[in-house]
Amino acid sequence: MAASRQVDLLEPIDLSEHLDKVQLYLGQVCQIAGISKMQLDYWTNKAQIPTKGRKQRIYDMDAVETVMLLAALTFLLIAAK
Repeated sequence: MAASRQVDLLEPIDLSEHLDKVQLYLGQVCQIAGISKMQLDYWTNKAQIPTKGRKQRIYDMDAVETVMLLAALTFLLIAAK
């Protein structure tokens, strides 16, 4: 039987270096933010959140961050009532 050598084929990566490449669909952003598609559509239009795609809206991480900030603010305002 041949002796086997352990070879590391995968190198560790820093995920933060690749976040700018992540793009999410409308439904995925809604799930992450805990909001409805109707709410995200409204915010996208009113806050002029940039999207890509023609038939489906695609959000980059900057847009997702904006949505998360709006969602957090909304939840805080509701809880303060």
